[in-house]
Amino acid sequence: MRVPPGRRSTRCRRCRRASGGRREPGGRGPQPGLDELRSLVARFPGAATPELRGDRRGLPAGAALQTYRIVQEALTNVVKHAAPNAAVRVLVEVGSPGPERRIRIRVDNSPGVGTAPKAALPSDGRGVEGMRQRSALYGGTACSGPTPEGGHRVDATLRPGPPAPAGAVR
Repeated sequence: MRVPPGRRSTRCRRCRRASGGRREPGGRGPQPGLDELRSLVARFPGAATPELRGDRRGLPAGAALQTYRIVQEALTNVVKHAAPNAAVRVLVEVGSPGPERRIRIRVDNSPGVGTAPKAALPSDGRGVEGMRQRSALYGGTACSGPTPEGGHRVDATLRPGPPAPAGAVR
C-alpha cells in the first residue's frame, strides 16, 4: 500500500529514516556490510550496540550484505510493531573461515512498556518472507515469532560455504 508523501505518518518517516530508506541519486553506491551494522543499529531507538562475533576474514561480500539487510528488516519490524520503548538486542556470529562456516543472526526485542502502534504502518507484508529468501540464497533459514517474555525474535542462519570462483555471481 503506497501512502502519498504528504500523508505519511511521523512513525513511517522515522522508520524510513532509521532504516536508511533514502537512496542516493541513481540508486547505486557502495553496498553495506558488517562494517556498517553499528551505524545502522545506532539509528534505531532502543537498540543496543550490536554484538559481532567471529572471524570476518574470507566472508563473501554478498553474505555480509544479506546479513545487513536481514538485521535492517528485523529492526524495521521493531519500529513498526513493538512498543516505543522496547529494548533491542542484535547478535551476529560469523563463525570461522572454511566450508562449514555459518552466519547466525538474532534480533530480539523486549515487550517494552506501553502499547504497540494501533495500526501497522504501510507494508507490503513481505518482510519476513524477504528475510527467508535472503537466508535461502546462502543455504540458510530464517524464522520470526514471539518470545516467552512477550517480545519478538528473528533468527536467521546463512551458510556461505567456500568463496565462489572468480567471476561467479552469488
